Amino acid sequence: MSEYKLDCSHCSLASLCMPLGLTPDELKLLSTMAIEQRNFKPNEPLFRSEQPFTNLYAIRSGSFKTVTITPSGSEHVVGFYLPGEWLGLHAIHRQRYAMTALALETSAVCVIPYTELTTATQSIPSLQQYVFSMMSEKLNPDRYVDPNSSAENRIARLLLSLSQRYTRRGYSAREFRLSMSREEMGRYLGLATETVSRIFTQLAQQNIIEIQRREVKLVDLEQLEDLMG
Repeated sequence: MSEYKLDCSHCSLASLCMPLGLTPDELKLLSTMAIEQRNFKPNEPLFRSEQPFTNLYAIRSGSFKTVTITPSGSEHVVGFYLPGEWLGLHAIHRQRYAMTALALETSAVCVIPYTELTTATQSIPSLQQYVFSMMSEKLNPDRYVDPNSSAENRIARLLLSLSQRYTRRGYSAREFRLSMSREEMGRYLGLATETVSRIFTQLAQQNIIEIQRREVKLVDLEQLEDLMG
């Protein structure tokens, strides 16, 4: 893991992880924060469960998963995170991370010291609103898996969620790379790896998607939305 100092006012990716419309003075204030870039290799931890909370993390590139360990000792995937999204918001209340975050691929994050962020939000109301908005988004039911839904429903919901999140970041809504494996998707959706592979094959045979290893194209969004209900 390597570290580099960053200046938000000169960052080409600031529009992804910071509120739009910040004034030059507000950007200058952000530049006084001790924000660092850290690079991670695949499967390298960003933070671990029960580690004391000190920082929030904005993903610059790559992607991460958050995981917990079930009583039986197996890994449960809590969520997937893409460029521009923040990690660690859940830890603000307990002041400890409740799960472990691992890089899915070669990735980079901005390390945002929480104490400095809270000071900055007092002078930048739009930044405070942005943080509240991200916390509220985590409560969106579309981000959770219904254990009573069908396998087709769960996979359609995941694909459409990724599509919407990539769209908000200026990427294609229909074509993107799945940074997570079939096994990791299964651990997130509560499905066996074989079931995930089978549903992908069925969706491809029905011309709803095209998939080549981890490259996916959503051919028929309407049918995916029908499957999601």
